[in-house]
Amino acid sequence: MTVDDKITRYSVAVFHGNVTGDISRQIRLDLESGQTATISFIGTLPADWLQFFHDATSLYLTADQFTDVYHLLQTSSPAYFTALEFEGAMVGSVHTDFGPGVRGGVATGVGAPGVSRDPNSLYALIQRARAGMGLKK
Repeated sequence: MTVDDKITRYSVAVFHGNVTGDISRQIRLDLESGQTATISFIGTLPADWLQFFHDATSLYLTADQFTDVYHLLQTSSPAYFTALEFEGAMVGSVHTDFGPGVRGGVATGVGAPGVSRDPNSLYALIQRARAGMGLKK
């Protein structure tokens, strides 16, 4: 699992091939932890849309989400990647910094207002996952 891991580099590919199914775009992320993530954008999500490997994560999102993810990567620095299976929830996300409540220290991006009061928010799930896995806040 990858929780709130800073994206240090990304690359984008737009392609067509006879071995990729209906995947036509991919974004590869290098993460501060040394792990990598590949986000494949596809017409219909497969049942195994989130996969964890030794030091890599594979996340499938729908094709219409490509523009949003790419825009976030281009305009938010730093940006973060979270992929986790915790408390029965599976989450894959590219997001901005949630501020000092997640990692401690100084907020470097736009925090989502009021997220700490919503137990169903991505922010709250990340906080619970960090606590459950014994990670620093």
